[in-house]
Amino acid sequence: MVYVCPLCGRRFRTSGGFILHVRTFHRDSLVYGDFCLLCRRGFNGYRGLVNHLVTMARRGDCLHLLAYYLVTGRFNRVDDHRIEALRKCYWVGE
Repeated sequence: MVYVCPLCGRRFRTSGGFILHVRTFHRDSLVYGDFCLLCRRGFNGYRGLVNHLVTMARRGDCLHLLAYYLVTGRFNRVDDHRIEALRKCYWVGE
């Protein structure tokens, strides 16, 4: 399996490495405080931003799914459903 970063094209063998890379190098490209840089929308607090990211991710927006992982830190927990969502968005095979 290979995950490809949509922001710089770097490839990763694991979803954890991919998420760590985005968190380390691209977090400021996706969200800033309670502001979604993808939509250029501000929200009243953390919960409003998270709700927005979840809504957009459920609609199939892969960058919002990635931003959700970064904002919530939930990529640290093993969750097959979330990993499968990442595969659909960023896995390109070997």
